[in-house]
Amino acid sequence: MAFGKQEEKSVVSKSDRLLSELYKPATELTADKGLKIAIWGRAKVGKSYFCLTPPNGKIYAIDTESGLKVNIQSFDDKTKKRVFVAEILQFSGLKTGNNIDYNQILDVLDDAVNKILLAVKNGEEEDITIVIDSASDIWDWLGTWLGELPGVSHIGKDADKVNRLEWGKANKRYETIMTKLKMSGCNVICTYKAKDAISSSGSDLGFARPRWQKNSKHIFDVIATIELIGGKRIMKFTTDDCGSRYGDKIPDLENPSWEKLLKHLESHCGVSFG
Repeated sequence: MAFGKQEEKSVVSKSDRLLSELYKPATELTADKGLKIAIWGRAKVGKSYFCLTPPNGKIYAIDTESGLKVNIQSFDDKTKKRVFVAEILQFSGLKTGNNIDYNQILDVLDDAVNKILLAVKNGEEEDITIVIDSASDIWDWLGTWLGELPGVSHIGKDADKVNRLEWGKANKRYETIMTKLKMSGCNVICTYKAKDAISSSGSDLGFARPRWQKNSKHIFDVIATIELIGGKRIMKFTTDDCGSRYGDKIPDLENPSWEKLLKHLESHCGVSFG
């Protein structure tokens, strides 16, 4: 073993960025552009309808369940002309044996997101709202895609049960999509389906939870659920799996729309959306 003076290792980054370029005084920080919202709930409570209520700019909607093209019929022609829908399943292909090609579906999804971001980056589009209805389907597709990947380790002989250590592949692909949406500078609305909460013994706990990837709640500025109560759509912010970066005591909102939600947040959280 050699002793004495050792060669010093450089700790200087090869980057040409200056310290002042990497770090900004807090007084110069600007708010992120675009509001990122997750809406979850049971079927037929108004999640898809809410996605179509932003009053200004174009709405680019990635539709996984054909709910948007039904809901859009209740809007006027002026709104319809602002809404552009990508029905992802129409691009799906079949593999040998007539099995759905989930890798192709996910590739089309990636392309649909990338095309919007490129248009925004090139200045071709502005004042955009990106909708994914439903992001639960994307997570479900990723689970099926993972199970069919060559070389993936399964539990015993059950082809539907993937070794938990393999789920990093699906998590990475999901989080890449969501990170792109966070970086877009656009408004983002993602809907999630509800599922019954089940105990470790398999019994029904009597309440619902969103069907999403485990880190989804850290992505959004606002997470709310919509319930039908007495014939009215009620948006709730303080139940389990809901929350907001702007405050944790936001009262319920009756028959929500995009504009009503912004005014609600401004009134009860002291934020301004310009």
